[in-house]
Amino acid sequence: MTSDESIRQDDGAKDAEGGKMVQSTSRHHLIRPYEDFFDRPLKGPERGVRIFPWIAYVLVTIYLKVFHRVRVEGRENLGLLPEGTAAIVSGNHTSYLDPILLVWAFKLNIRFIAKEELFEHRVLRGLLARLGSFPIKRETADRSAIRRSLASLARGEHLGIFPEGTRIRHEGQVPTYHAGVALIARMAKVPVIPVGIQGADRVKPVGSKLFRFPKIVIRIGKPVWCEEFDGYPRKQRGEIMTDELMAMSYALRDGVPFERVGQDGGTDGGAHA
Repeated sequence: MTSDESIRQDDGAKDAEGGKMVQSTSRHHLIRPYEDFFDRPLKGPERGVRIFPWIAYVLVTIYLKVFHRVRVEGRENLGLLPEGTAAIVSGNHTSYLDPILLVWAFKLNIRFIAKEELFEHRVLRGLLARLGSFPIKRETADRSAIRRSLASLARGEHLGIFPEGTRIRHEGQVPTYHAGVALIARMAKVPVIPVGIQGADRVKPVGSKLFRFPKIVIRIGKPVWCEEFDGYPRKQRGEIMTDELMAMSYALRDGVPFERVGQDGGTDGGAHA
């Protein structure tokens, strides 16, 4: 049995469990178990479920505009997506603020795969779940996370992934990319949108106890399709695609052409001052 078939089989078994998820929809969203939000659509008729994210969105907008003069560039590239098509959003990761920035930039229509350790904190897991995040067991083939990813994309929800896997805090920290972004993109038959975040690493620099308020720029690149890498050997496609996506993210972060990545001792990953 292939992994795709087993995942679909799991979905069928879940639907046959006696409607546990359906029963939970009658609860108020503030007392509903956080797990209920992992599979709940970001857009839907249940207005109450979306009150909290929109309140948070307004507050975050005020904070980002006032304290970080945040700017989004390249939003027109989202218009290159076929109508109704979601995409995986792949970006550089230097700050805890990065997911918040992308949720804000994509106007709440994006979910994030987050390491399961973040869901061990009672308050944090409730916030993450209500904003659309769900956990993944790192260093394993987490089938439930893959299933949720495919379902989210099928509903038209963008999916945020940081291939670096963890925050890159300084230039000496060598990133190790995870090819999950390419795997899920090929399984879901959706494109990947590279993004670059500039300035978030300076909000709380390494070794500093104080928070700062630098200007932050979010740059959105053009969609990249898996088929563009079909000319490479099958076993190498995921790794090559991930490497190129991260090179694009670093170039977007630094505001330089993609061809300059890795040249002149410049945009080679890591946090930049």
